[in-house]
Amino acid sequence: MKNNKSPEKAATLPLHTADIQHSLIQLFELIHRSHTLSFSNEDGVERAVHFGRVIFRSHNTIGRGTMVIEVQCACRSCGNGCDWKEKNLVMKLRFTSKTRASELNFLEEMEAIAKEHSMHRWVLNHLPKIYCSFYLHLRDDSPQPNLERQFRDVYEMRVVRGTIQERLEPLTSLETAKECAQVFYDVLQCHHWVWQHPKILHRDISQGNIMVRVKDGRKYGVLNDWDLASWADDLQKVATSRYRTGTRPSMAHEQQAHRWEGPHQYRHDLEALFYVMVLFTFLYSKPGKAVSKPVDEQFHYEKWHQFDDGTLYSKKCMIMALNSPWEPPVTSFFIHFSDWLYDIKGCFCWGFNEQGIVMQTKRDAEQRGIQSRTQNVLSYKDDELGGHITYKKMVQIMHRFNEQELHTYDGEAEQYLESQEIDSESD
Repeated sequence: MKNNKSPEKAATLPLHTADIQHSLIQLFELIHRSHTLSFSNEDGVERAVHFGRVIFRSHNTIGRGTMVIEVQCACRSCGNGCDWKEKNLVMKLRFTSKTRASELNFLEEMEAIAKEHSMHRWVLNHLPKIYCSFYLHLRDDSPQPNLERQFRDVYEMRVVRGTIQERLEPLTSLETAKECAQVFYDVLQCHHWVWQHPKILHRDISQGNIMVRVKDGRKYGVLNDWDLASWADDLQKVATSRYRTGTRPSMAHEQQAHRWEGPHQYRHDLEALFYVMVLFTFLYSKPGKAVSKPVDEQFHYEKWHQFDDGTLYSKKCMIMALNSPWEPPVTSFFIHFSDWLYDIKGCFCWGFNEQGIVMQTKRDAEQRGIQSRTQNVLSYKDDELGGHITYKKMVQIMHRFNEQELHTYDGEAEQYLESQEIDSESD
């Protein structure tokens, strides 16, 4: 990664050219030495950013590695009306599939739809803001192109994609359990809106991808990092090996089964959100303060970042079993998350139980050489686990925390809650 010929304090890198092997080495050298990077963005505007510390490196993420570095605008016009002046910025770098749509492509589509109607503008508070995007190809004589030529379609060619974007705060920056609950509820609403309108599925719900934006004195949950997202229409087209996306501790347990072949479904992201809440409320005595020696003798949550897929699959199956004695392992600070986690777990348990019954009915019919026409098999929706895992049910569980109403921004969620109130009054 070293380059002895690189400038001592600054460099200008051709971020949009194909011949960038030298530039990539320079880029890492500048990051390592906390120097300044000068470049022209796609609009031809001259920019410069000064590198700070590396604040995040991804671990156990299937599909790509991510690095996030603090940057500060250092362009010559900073004192003369620069639109990056005084913004809190980060640069994100990741090695991703060359054929995959970029995060910016997804976010531009989301923003365009959100700005069309005032009723959708709320979601902009829950999406990341990208100011600049670039990519770095690898030279023809580097290892990756050689691997592509050797293994052809089996090998996914990769490029380095980067963005300069608004810096957001982590979950650990929150102060109260209610703030945490609101952020998780915000993410649920944002995730569903993106699935319903631009029809994009996130596919990588994890603690690191749930961030916080502070705006006008209010804290908003932001669903960050859309690098592994997919258009709904593409989910059935992707090769089987590429369905297994996400961060291992929070992946849906089905995805970690050895013979699972996809596709990734909406409910898999909801299951991932459930595991994020389980781990967060177990591993932290309060936001920003990790439990010194977390120990669980049965599920070993403290080791979920170390376990392989097979072990995690077994642990998660134990939680999702209908007759499981599982109880939410929350610390005292997060005690009011128990109701949420217990109710969500119950929905999944009943859903997987019904899924098992339906699948067994199909197998029995196939063995007898007949086509099953039972009503429950014909009407069964696997993407909802027979109606047990839906956005409506999640909203009904999560819109209140410790007997207090949380902010509901999504119009569809508001309709669900209004109908629930009418049903309650009728009863």
